[in-house]
Amino acid sequence: MALVARHLRFGQALRDAWRLWRSHERLFLSMAVAVVTPLLVLDQFLQRRWDNEGRAPAAALLLLTGLVLAAFGEALCAGLAEHALRDELMDRPRRPLRVLLPLLPLGTLSVLAFIVGVTVTLGLAALLLPGLAIFAWLACASPAASFERHGVRAALATSVRLVRGRFWRVAAVTSVTFLPTAIGGAVEAWLHSYHPPLWLMIVVEALIESVVISYTAAVVVIVYHTLRAEAAQPDVAVDGDGAPG
Repeated sequence: MALVARHLRFGQALRDAWRLWRSHERLFLSMAVAVVTPLLVLDQFLQRRWDNEGRAPAAALLLLTGLVLAAFGEALCAGLAEHALRDELMDRPRRPLRVLLPLLPLGTLSVLAFIVGVTVTLGLAALLLPGLAIFAWLACASPAASFERHGVRAALATSVRLVRGRFWRVAAVTSVTFLPTAIGGAVEAWLHSYHPPLWLMIVVEALIESVVISYTAAVVVIVYHTLRAEAAQPDVAVDGDGAPG
């Protein structure tokens, strides 16, 4: 089975991402859990404290910080997914997290996570659709930084260049990754209404967030490599949309 298609198609991209995630689920989940769990412990502690004190602005700031840190976890998972996919394409043996982690450009991924996390969050808070569009344009920046060793500006530019002319197909795929997030949020809100023990909320949220973050990373990496394959073919038809702005 070819792990990277020559053309980006909705169903195939999601299936390929699922296969990649299932093949390396322990690797992806271990990274996601390591990033998400400490955040959730702090989030639950401060949320309960600030809810009691009625400090809405502080809670909003915590929410924004949490989303940025979630984007950081996704960026790290995207870097891992990129290496995992490359190993499969080159028929190399699987490498554990302790071997792959030092290979990631952590500084660049951290800055990209902050930029993408803040802009997508603000876009979602504005009218929803701008956030989805921003994520579609910038989602490929993290794997570009990991695979091509780009800096922040070059990685963002590469993402925009790859998506240009293919925006609607990319947006259709990347927007789907927000559905598990919405479902997970609904489950967490339902559970929170019953005032469960703190440890139970942390376990449930850690499981949901880790799966969502790691699968989103797999989707992003599949989209990135498929767009690279398309860009290498001069006869590929595009959607006809222009670059943003």
